[in-house]
Amino acid sequence: MLDQLTSEPGLRYVMIGFAVLCVAMGFLRGIGRLILFGLALAAGVAAALAWFRYMPGLCISWFKKNSPEFVQWGAIVTGLLVAWLARRFLNGLVRGEGRGEIDRRTRVRGGLLGFIPALVLLWGGAVAMRWAGAASRLRHVEEAVETGDMKPLEGGDLFARVSGSLSKGVLGDIMNRTDPLSSREAGAAATLLVLQRNDTVWERTVRHPQAGPVILQPSFRRLRDDKDVEHALSFSHYSRLLALSEMDAALDDRVLREAVLNLDWDTVLPEVITGRMATSVPRAVPVPEP
Repeated sequence: MLDQLTSEPGLRYVMIGFAVLCVAMGFLRGIGRLILFGLALAAGVAAALAWFRYMPGLCISWFKKNSPEFVQWGAIVTGLLVAWLARRFLNGLVRGEGRGEIDRRTRVRGGLLGFIPALVLLWGGAVAMRWAGAASRLRHVEEAVETGDMKPLEGGDLFARVSGSLSKGVLGDIMNRTDPLSSREAGAAATLLVLQRNDTVWERTVRHPQAGPVILQPSFRRLRDDKDVEHALSFSHYSRLLALSEMDAALDDRVLREAVLNLDWDTVLPEVITGRMATSVPRAVPVPEP
């Protein structure tokens, strides 16, 4: 059931259902109540992102280690708790005003306007989930690299599965054009950086016909040698790695950006991690001219 819900078609139905819920709430309770609901959800998403972004660093400072499960589920619980508290707080602010009767015109207007907060919340949630899922997937890549086995990448946790689905099909086409965090490109570049954690895997990466030309790009070599990048990699602080300004600067290079997007990860990762060639004929990655 969970696999179906987190697939790209399943997420489309979930999003449509959420939009219908917002329209119904705007029609039945008015646009004011819908806005309060949207603000509470936005507060929850912001709190979850803050937890996901900063808690790994605090765990490293306090406990000298980074627990992925604690960070992931802590973000979910924090987001839900903050959304609930924000909802109660906002309801308390307007409780004494009285809603009165809602005429038919007001209901229709509220229902139509309900599409606006629905679209904003869906888009913001998808951007946040793509970013969080990219960081989560990097932890699975790390485990696969260190064990020399692809099993950690076969399933993936909730964040990684949802993020992957939001990068495919119709939803992927929309998000790839509108995602301001460039999660897809940053995640691809960061995946190459994680391959350094195993010397044997990195040697295979250097010799690989697709990945080799990419890691030799000057912008990628500068990114690899950056001290902040090295620090984030050493502590598996991948949410910070994706958000580094150095990552944004490297991906401003159009050549590197298009090169990492052209990598066929279904071929590259099994070959460099396990050392076994894929069944299909490997292809060289097309590197655009500067």
